[in-house]
Amino acid sequence: MTTTLVVRALLVLCVAVVAVQGCGISTHITIARYALDFFDPVEHEDYKQIALKHQDAFQAGNPYPDAYYNSLCFKGNFGYVSEDTHWTPFMNATANYIRSAYPRPWSEAAEKLVAFYLGFVSHEVADISWHALGIPQGFLSTMGNENFHGSFSAAHSVGDEGGDVVANYELQLKFISEIGKWYIPVQDLLKIYTQLYGVNPINATVVEECTAWLFLGRLGERLAVAKAFPSYSKKSPFLVESFMEFFLGGVYDMAAWTQLIWNNASIPMVERGTQTCDLNNNPMLVRCAAADAHDVPKSPKMPQQANRRACANSQGFGERLQRVIEPRKLSLSDIKISRTADGGAYLEPSVEVKEALREVEAIILAAKEEELARRETARQAKAEALGAPASGLFTTSTNHSRVGWAMASGDFNNDGIADVAVGAPGTGEAGNAQHGRVYIVYGAKGDLHNVDLNAAANLIIDGQDLYGRFGSALAVVDLNADGVDDLAVGAPSVGAGDIMYTGKVFVFYGKKGSTLSTTAGTVISGQDTYHNLGWRLAGGDLDSDARADLVVGAPYAPAGGNQRGAVYVFRASANHGQQVESLTVANADWTMTGEMDNAWFGYHVSVERSSPETNSTGVLLVGAPSTRICASSGCSFSDSDVQSVGKIFGFAPAQSASNPIFTLAGVQSFGKLGLSAAIGSPLGSFSEPHLIVGAPTQTVEGKIAGIADSLDQAGAVYMIRLADLLGKAQTLNQVTPALTLGGDRRYARFGWHVVVADVNDDQVDDVLISAPTRTDDVSEELLAGEEGIVYVFHGGAKFPTGNATSHDCGLLPLYEPCPGHVASTVFQPNEADSRFGAAFIAADVDGDGKRNVIVGAERSHQGSYLGGTVEVFLKD
Repeated sequence: MTTTLVVRALLVLCVAVVAVQGCGISTHITIARYALDFFDPVEHEDYKQIALKHQDAFQAGNPYPDAYYNSLCFKGNFGYVSEDTHWTPFMNATANYIRSAYPRPWSEAAEKLVAFYLGFVSHEVADISWHALGIPQGFLSTMGNENFHGSFSAAHSVGDEGGDVVANYELQLKFISEIGKWYIPVQDLLKIYTQLYGVNPINATVVEECTAWLFLGRLGERLAVAKAFPSYSKKSPFLVESFMEFFLGGVYDMAAWTQLIWNNASIPMVERGTQTCDLNNNPMLVRCAAADAHDVPKSPKMPQQANRRACANSQGFGERLQRVIEPRKLSLSDIKISRTADGGAYLEPSVEVKEALREVEAIILAAKEEELARRETARQAKAEALGAPASGLFTTSTNHSRVGWAMASGDFNNDGIADVAVGAPGTGEAGNAQHGRVYIVYGAKGDLHNVDLNAAANLIIDGQDLYGRFGSALAVVDLNADGVDDLAVGAPSVGAGDIMYTGKVFVFYGKKGSTLSTTAGTVISGQDTYHNLGWRLAGGDLDSDARADLVVGAPYAPAGGNQRGAVYVFRASANHGQQVESLTVANADWTMTGEMDNAWFGYHVSVERSSPETNSTGVLLVGAPSTRICASSGCSFSDSDVQSVGKIFGFAPAQSASNPIFTLAGVQSFGKLGLSAAIGSPLGSFSEPHLIVGAPTQTVEGKIAGIADSLDQAGAVYMIRLADLLGKAQTLNQVTPALTLGGDRRYARFGWHVVVADVNDDQVDDVLISAPTRTDDVSEELLAGEEGIVYVFHGGAKFPTGNATSHDCGLLPLYEPCPGHVASTVFQPNEADSRFGAAFIAADVDGDGKRNVIVGAERSHQGSYLGGTVEVFLKD
């Protein structure tokens, strides 16, 4: 193929991206495919097989409701058809048409229509929580509050196209690229619209050409859209950090709702009609009775239906597209439309574009393989030099498990060696998606081996609630005060099916001379809608009784407003665990709440060691990383606010649960100070304690090859003498840090997680810091990224001070800051997109007297698709 054709292919791809940005093609296909992975049809199990068999129709249906918004689609004159295609009446009309036109056994054409139907129903449902249509909150409304001064419209203009950018940059979407064509049931759609409107507002040409624009966009997104990632990441850290896992409108939540509506509405409507259905206009609220029931179920009560929506600025998209197309004579001729005898149409790229795509993909694949080989060579050389090989890798064979999302260490079998509890909140199986799981692996002397946790874990505890995400947070406590380790597990999405998301925390009690019980002895429930109880957990002694109390963080809890956040402390007591008990947050011994809406108070919680300055056994650190500097006295949203500066609170609850012993607020927009924090004494065995606090999305001033540059969201970590903080409410620019460390890559999020532990057995605290979205590839464009890294800074005489990563980088450094140069040890994976280091702990699990560094990578694919891994390092 000539270079001209490759260039032409890239032009086509760029055109396609502009054409459809704002309509979420990749996002909707991804949501529907993830839903299909764990789908188990309650009625007629062939529905899943039909969708898998006819992926050309299923994937075409996923973005289809947006087909007519585009101004290039007959000047946008049929935008109202797209709008009506998003709501329950269109779902109902399609179900009625299938029942009347295609009696079983179904023909090939009927099966393709059914697959297309399941595809667009997923879109209808997902749009509700994404856009917060007729329900309180949602992804874009939260994104507006977090990053756009409370403006939904501003978030909408970025979020719709930004979601596709993030999906294509971060995820492996082979299931999209391997489908080379789409099938559109054209004549069926025309008849359905006739039933819906009474007359037919469009014709076959409109259907074919408008969906062809979507298909052109799908071809381009995978290869071209990733270049836009830095722009969208800079505009909205929330989009990047929460796109997959946000509790209401994240990809996994929308996939869960797709499954629910397929089983509770759209399939029963085809099988049995709508006489036993509550046909709320909002597709997320439609409910049909089970096959053996007769009463019509009631939809959840929600506010009045929202106004209709459209793809953001669709007219502007068309104008920009035309400016690119006209000089190059690109048109729909790049898409081949083949009509079938049964009234359908296949869409596929022209031969020229297909060849260009293949060559471009080959070039990019070769570049990726070369980059990964380079990283592996560098990794092996570093491991040999440091003598720090990995000792064991824990994987799972279950897709979407997210192993390593949370971890904790305790002695759960009473043998004196630390064990590891691993959270996998995405674990599920057909018909029971995202119930979540916790694996417990017993520590043992000697090497740990690579294992599949499903086969080799010593204990497995499964969540019992559909979509509950059991295992999202873990903490080792002694809630019943018997001197034996107990395990607390968070399941923050319990209640998702009722749009409540109240959440629960389960406590599993240890027993002397035995192992941990796999039946919860205490269950603590959230009370408010969107409470999300159990999103964060911590354990430690806060009342000087030498027993670890339970700290529960609920950063999305309303707490008298909207996502203000709350923290609850349940003190260790012999009264717990005598019998199975059910508690609520009202039973907490101490309660603390956030100061303002969307502060996310409780996003970080940890119990830190005592010090003479605090007169307390433990200090409770609470982070509120989305705290704003408010322009108005009432702290209502304003364009003059400084967004997400973040704030860290220190509490000694035994003295006062309502008044912190110190607070420290950030000053930089999007800095998110307080997302991670710890207290330690790394300057020496008898040195003063310091607060070590992360601001992982702070922009850092640095240099690349000696040229000054601003590294957006590279992240920073500050170490401040605790004595300088106590009794004061300060901002970061009012203190003098003893140490400042900065990240060395844009969007690395250095400081996402901070741990203080002695990992080299010299009786001095070491500081461990991760940057889970860092990539070695400085271009961060076509090559893989977000592999992550963990840095270890050994405490003692050589511990860095001052602005170490900017002043101590050696001769002619390529990058400044230079955390890798200053660090004593670094740990890296050889896998892109894994987010290695998003969570990690330090514990002696091999019985040699030294703590091992144990690192989670919840997006790893080494065992299964997005299954996650945990890597245990023998020594640092």
